[in-house]
Amino acid sequence: MEPIINKRAINLFITIIMSVVVVLTVGALILYYCFVGKNGISDNPANWGLFGDYFGGVVGAVFSLMALVFSLMSIYVSLQIATRIHANELAFQEKHAAEQKEIIQRQGKPFPYFRLSRRSSELSIKLQNLGLGPLIVNSIRITYCESTQYENFHEFVSAQFPRKDREVQVSLSYGSDPNPILEVSGSKTLLRLRKLDDDINDEKTAYRATQNLLREKLKDCEIELNYRDIFDNDFSLTTPLSRFAVPITISPK
Repeated sequence: MEPIINKRAINLFITIIMSVVVVLTVGALILYYCFVGKNGISDNPANWGLFGDYFGGVVGAVFSLMALVFSLMSIYVSLQIATRIHANELAFQEKHAAEQKEIIQRQGKPFPYFRLSRRSSELSIKLQNLGLGPLIVNSIRITYCESTQYENFHEFVSAQFPRKDREVQVSLSYGSDPNPILEVSGSKTLLRLRKLDDDINDEKTAYRATQNLLREKLKDCEIELNYRDIFDNDFSLTTPLSRFAVPITISPK
């Protein structure tokens, strides 16, 4: 840290002031001797009174000027110290505020988690917030086979899982809000596939075959989630859906 006072400059300044005082004092004595004291030391008290007035008037003014200079220097140093203290206090407050902000942001940070269903009765993908603060979704993209991108699961299913490839009618639902806000422990369904009838065994088998077909498509996908917290800090998460590679067992008839 840079010192408040430059000691070398202060010492030089004091040396110059003291030299000037000595020169002026000696000069006053020399001038008095040259013009008044040529006749030797006077025995008249009146002359000594005049000498005292002369010397006090000259040297006293010099010392008064020196006192003024040192007073101004003291004021300057006091202002420098006050400025440094104020700057240090501001720096401490800024550092403390930054630490508090970091703590608050850490406490309010969201944590996204994709919950992937592996049940035979339902195939679903849900986005959950397991963090300590709200999760604001900026965008969700699905990348298929590391090349084709879709803005949502509705586009993906329409392109990769059309009706003609399904062995049975199924119920498909999607998240309607492209930019949902998830509270703490909140969740949002991105894709859900369910069978329509639980009572017909043939349709159960066809449904599981249809579900396995969609799983085969999903296992080659990655979900890219771009989100932010309430402090507008941006984050990104990429999750592969390879766990859908495990097919649902189809019981023989």
